[in-house]
Amino acid sequence: MITIHHWLQEMAICKATDLCERPFPILIPGMHPIDIEGALIRIEPKQAIPTRLGDSNPFTVSLVCYPDKVNGPEFDIFRHEAITKEFGAILSIVINRRILSPTTFPASVSGENSVTFMSMQSAADRSVDGPIPENIAPMLTSFFAKIKDMPEDICETLSAASSLHHSALQLFGQDLRSAYLLCISALEHLSRKFGNPPSDWSDWDVANKWDAFFSKNGVDSIVAQAFRDELMRDRHLRLQATFTRYIIDSLSENFWNDEYDEWLYGIDLSRQQWLAPNNYSTKKMSDFIPRDLDILYKMAKSSYKLRNDLVHNGKHISLKEVILPFTDGIDSDAPFPFFIIRRILRDIILQEINKYPESQTMPKFTAHHRTSTE
Repeated sequence: MITIHHWLQEMAICKATDLCERPFPILIPGMHPIDIEGALIRIEPKQAIPTRLGDSNPFTVSLVCYPDKVNGPEFDIFRHEAITKEFGAILSIVINRRILSPTTFPASVSGENSVTFMSMQSAADRSVDGPIPENIAPMLTSFFAKIKDMPEDICETLSAASSLHHSALQLFGQDLRSAYLLCISALEHLSRKFGNPPSDWSDWDVANKWDAFFSKNGVDSIVAQAFRDELMRDRHLRLQATFTRYIIDSLSENFWNDEYDEWLYGIDLSRQQWLAPNNYSTKKMSDFIPRDLDILYKMAKSSYKLRNDLVHNGKHISLKEVILPFTDGIDSDAPFPFFIIRRILRDIILQEINKYPESQTMPKFTAHHRTSTE
């Protein structure tokens, strides 16, 4: 709620004439939308939304409108994102209800009163919303054949990682922080099963730093070795080192040649209809990150550190931090963007599965659609 904390301080010294109104939608469970006016924030009731596959209850939409400083025709979209998320968090605590607050920005046709709220967080990975590829059946059949006779413990590990990857895909459009954390958790799970923890002091990325410290402070060899042994037993350092090494060692040639298609669906605002998708650009993963082991190692470490901040410090992850490719060159101290960490996870899952041959004892029957007369 830190952004709203700062927003309240700003509003306390603003004049009404200096303010405009920023809207965003929220979804509320039940059949009655929220209706609030005469307060600092007004919430305008709208309507129930159509039932979606998987819904366990109806939802209604309300439009939250908050005052903000006039800042020309543009506004800080990432600040708006933070206010949207934090308001949903606050309202959930205040009224003890499940509040869905999708990250959107308002779009409208000049001269018309209607407003369409477009999703922002889908920009974190536009490749997954493209048209379905052709010839899925052979790919799916091959996948089934490779996991059928796979050892049970291996299959359990890959099953967990695949489920975490799927959950991340379902979440990233609404909760990017949780989606990113799930990808890291899946890679960490894989690294514990298939990775190799560093066993030699020289293998640690902090070895030279500590050796220089011992030398600078005149630490004798016996005490220095005792420190080294203790550091090597540090569970957190071992997990981080295993995680980063496993990622770097596991990336395949296919990963670097894998294409990222930026699919965008337009919308006809006047008719409120989706338009056919366009692939605005196609790039290889090697266009986004260099095949430089030092840079990859630093970014993997930063991604693991972000995981710790999310889990232990409750860090908010903004869309700006993990959105699309870097525009000003590579920042080797930054974590991997969401779409890259997810691609790394998928690539490694496929690699581990492809280590096993296709079963020769697959079920012999095939399934076909039923006709209307059957």
